[in-house]
Amino acid sequence: MNSKFLPASPCNKHAKFRSVFLCLSVVLLLAGGMHDAGAIQDNQKNYSSLPRVTKQIILAKIKEIETTDELDESVSAQLLELYRKTLSHLEAKSSYDETARGYIHDRKTADKTALQLRKKILKVTGRPPAAALRITEKTPLPEIEQQLLTEKANLAAVEAKLADVEQQLNLQHDRPTAIHQRLIDAKRSQEEIAKALRLPPAADEMPKLQEARYWLKESQAFAIQAEIKMLDQELLSLPMRLELLKAKREYLHINIERIGARVQILQEMVNQKRRMEAERTITEAEEAQREVEGKHPLIEQLAQDNAMLSEEIKTLTADMDRISASNANMELETKHITDEFNRTRQKLKLAGLDQAFGQMLLEQRR
Repeated sequence: MNSKFLPASPCNKHAKFRSVFLCLSVVLLLAGGMHDAGAIQDNQKNYSSLPRVTKQIILAKIKEIETTDELDESVSAQLLELYRKTLSHLEAKSSYDETARGYIHDRKTADKTALQLRKKILKVTGRPPAAALRITEKTPLPEIEQQLLTEKANLAAVEAKLADVEQQLNLQHDRPTAIHQRLIDAKRSQEEIAKALRLPPAADEMPKLQEARYWLKESQAFAIQAEIKMLDQELLSLPMRLELLKAKREYLHINIERIGARVQILQEMVNQKRRMEAERTITEAEEAQREVEGKHPLIEQLAQDNAMLSEEIKTLTADMDRISASNANMELETKHITDEFNRTRQKLKLAGLDQAFGQMLLEQRR
């Protein structure tokens, strides 16, 4: 355990301070104090004998309190509260340590990953979007429709990833200022906890509570120290992570364009197949109607009904073509509005304009 956090013990003081301690003891005795010099010395616990607080120690202490009834109920409640707070600080320390390791890993690998993504972009853009499709003119309509659904699902997934990357990029622009402020606050808290750790325990408090309070302060010190290291690593890794996010954004943009092109190709093929099937159905209905001319009236009526249904199919197919074209135009317009909104929001952010103006843009986007 770091000795600078431990309270000084009277036993370790220089010989010249021992006389002062004895004088104070005499004064306390003359004043009718309840504790003599030996009692005060005992109450000021020598924390150097304590093990460094760990999650295992605290869990064992909690289990001990919960499975025994040797202590007073109020004391047990205080100890449980202190132990649980200590456990919370230790878990926070573990989380900070893990995040810091992630930032250290990013510093080592982010640039390499960004370079690999840009190589993928060059490789992908050298191939036509339709090369990934496994269809021909003879491919059945249901199979083409299935591929269309798959590509649309892929497009939605990639667009969601792009939105997430854009959000991360926006957040990272404000992180340096927030990190610097948090570092100032954390270092101030670290100094305050270090002072508290050097203070002697309350003389009238039982040893278990003194021990629990010390471990709570110690766990706070560990957590803040881990947080400071994590924030330092976040700052150091920020340029590399930003470069990687920009490469991801570029790669996702390219993918969206290419998947969108495949969606359009498949949609046109589906529309064409549907038109062809509708025309074939109409032709077959007309032939069937000619064949039943002069036959039983019921058969003629069925043939006429079939011909009418064929005409309805033709009309519905034409409507579906128009709807598909309209949807494609709406998607393009939505993308244009979204891109324009993001660019304008970034300009406002850089210019520092007020929130009301931003709200107006939000309304315009809607």
